[in-house]
Amino acid sequence: MRYVLVACLVSLTLSTSAAQPTPEPKDGKVTIAVTLTPAAERKPTSRYLLQPQYAEMQPGERLSGFLRCFMEQARFFNDENEKKREQWNALPLDKLPLEEIRKQGVLNGIAYNPPYASLMVYMDQAARYDRVEWNIRQNLSHDGIYTLLPEVQKLRNLGYVLKLRMRAEIRAGEFTKAMETSKTLFGITRMMEQHPTLIGYLVGVAIASHALSGIEEMIQQPGCPNLYWGLTDLGSPAMSVRTCAQGERLTFLIGNYDSIVDATGPVSDDMFAATFRMIDELLAQDESKPNKRVTTGTASKRYRQLAANPTDVAAARAYLIETGNKPAAVKTFTPLQAVFAADVRRYEATRDDALKLFSLPVWQSIPLAKELDADLKARKAGGKEILSAELVPAVINVMKRQAQFNQTVAYLRVIEAIRLQAGTNKGKLPLSLSEIDLPLPVDPVTGKAFEYKVQDGDFAVLHGENPYPGTDRTNREYILRLRK
Repeated sequence: MRYVLVACLVSLTLSTSAAQPTPEPKDGKVTIAVTLTPAAERKPTSRYLLQPQYAEMQPGERLSGFLRCFMEQARFFNDENEKKREQWNALPLDKLPLEEIRKQGVLNGIAYNPPYASLMVYMDQAARYDRVEWNIRQNLSHDGIYTLLPEVQKLRNLGYVLKLRMRAEIRAGEFTKAMETSKTLFGITRMMEQHPTLIGYLVGVAIASHALSGIEEMIQQPGCPNLYWGLTDLGSPAMSVRTCAQGERLTFLIGNYDSIVDATGPVSDDMFAATFRMIDELLAQDESKPNKRVTTGTASKRYRQLAANPTDVAAARAYLIETGNKPAAVKTFTPLQAVFAADVRRYEATRDDALKLFSLPVWQSIPLAKELDADLKARKAGGKEILSAELVPAVINVMKRQAQFNQTVAYLRVIEAIRLQAGTNKGKLPLSLSEIDLPLPVDPVTGKAFEYKVQDGDFAVLHGENPYPGTDRTNREYILRLRK
């Protein structure tokens, strides 16, 4: 897996949060029918948490612990067995073949009190180690977008295995074990929070979404304890993007091209050949064949067209001076050097315009991201910028994915609050969310309360703003009924 797959990974993670099987959109929404059993809070609360707690942590390094799971496990992770697990995960919960899953060794782990450690135990142990060491800063500084991230792909594989284990445990009514599996999934997620790339963040969200998918199925099962406080313990936002966003500033073109952008004198046009070839490869990436590089000459042609236009060259020189270059140095730049350096500087500025939005609540960042996205499309149409218009939209897509993930957590918190309220209100749906005597999350996409309406006293509709406009599958509407 290379770092350049960010746009592809955004699309891959869009479908990971829904329970299985995923309903098809209708009338622009995915309608999810949920039947709930009223359930009051059980105490002590600490027995119903969903992510690793300090008291459970052990000395150890997480990444090495997780990678240990692959040692001498070629049979477990071979194509045949992985295909079986993929097929099982696509089945409805009541169709899961528990005995076949057990024979594969998936139904094992620390919650099973095994006589000795095995593959699944290693996963659980690694999730409860107390430190993370990614050791890729040097690679990111040197290789930028071409940094190899093979360990990230491996962790995705573990996420699929744990998703199956959690669903099988729910199918068997083993809710305590399912909550332990949730902790292991969130243990990987907390590690991915510290990965210095947005791809690391996206994979962490995808893995956490496996846990949310399981939780969505679990709370519909009779006898499931109320998980309102366990979901609340995940935090808001449920996954920090801070380290990933900061690491983003270390990668891509900026570090590689400081010598060009901040040059004190002219750089020969011949020096740009390798640079343009790399950008051509990036812009020509075929997402269906991510390892195939294609050279098109696009960057070279477009930059040379700009360099041949005196107006564009003058604008580039003015922008470089405006953003910190010394006028005397800029004056000596060749036309090609000036337009390229200005384009890199504009990319750096626009990238920061996108990344700084991660510091805001989602409901505040999304409108600003939409404005930036529209501005980028206009600038792309103008043909004067190359890097910003092509690459920054991927960062904006990560924001939308962040909104979708946090909204799913909020949905589940509200649903569990409704279930808790019904458990103390003679098994009746609250007529409005204001009746619920618990702090409720707002819709992260809008910063306002979710829409909630009881229909004929029989069921309620819960709906929020679509976090990913243009993609019906992310526009969720829950139809809530209480089990009699």
